[in-house]
Amino acid sequence: ASSTVRQQLGAGFPGGTYDHLFYVADVQAAGVAADGEVHVSLETSDFVIMLPYTDTGRGRLIGTVHRISPDGHAGGPYTFDDVRHSALSSLGLRVDQVHWFSTYRVHHRITSHYRSGQVFLVGDAAHVHSPAGGQGMNTGIGDAVNLAWKLAHVLQQRALPALLHTY
Repeated sequence: ASSTVRQQLGAGFPGGTYDHLFYVADVQAAGVAADGEVHVSLETSDFVIMLPYTDTGRGRLIGTVHRISPDGHAGGPYTFDDVRHSALSSLGLRVDQVHWFSTYRVHHRITSHYRSGQVFLVGDAAHVHSPAGGQGMNTGIGDAVNLAWKLAHVLQQRALPALLHTY
């Protein structure tokens, strides 16, 4: 997302940052949702996703942090105690141990142009998205597939170089 190549090309990167502060935590949990299955809880002002590593309660939680100042800025550093617990409670999930915890902001940005001469931007250098649903990874893979077959066709002289303008 902080692509040096994109910056040297002078390609803009307009967009913004979502208001919420998110967390990811590796935990040992107990309760109904600690069964080895993926669980999602969407509450009015909270959400959590439980992605299990095992069927014995070890997993990764992704959700929102509770304590943000009235002007929308996150102070931090935050701990698991600052996590909104309503979504966890609705899953019947109790976190017994936090092995690792980190917070992050989610951005939505897209470059003003994907190509400059013989340089092409793909993946996070071209666009950043919410990690929900694997958008960033999946669109980055889509970029690579789209550009690869076009480059192959042009290099093998099965298509005119103008095909690359469609990337």
